[in-house]
Amino acid sequence: MVPACAGDVPTLETLAAAAILREHLPRLIDRVPGLGATQAQLRQQMADERLRDRAHTRERGEDAPEIREWTWA
Repeated sequence: MVPACAGDVPTLETLAAAAILREHLPRLIDRVPGLGATQAQLRQQMADERLRDRAHTRERGEDAPEIREWTWA
C-alpha cells in the first residue's frame, strides 16, 4: 500500500488510515487471497465510523474529538 495525499487535512487523514491499517491488517492489500473475506468486519466498522464522523461534522461544524486530537503513535 502506498498512501498519497496533498494538504494538511488529507495528510492527517491518510496517516490515521495508515496507522489503523497497520494495526489491524499488517499484511493488507485486497489483492491478498482470502483477506477480504476474513476482514469484512473491520471494513464495515471503518465504513460505519466514517459515516458517524461525517454526521458529527455536519451537525457541529468540526471533527469529533477523537479525530481532531489524533496523533501519530
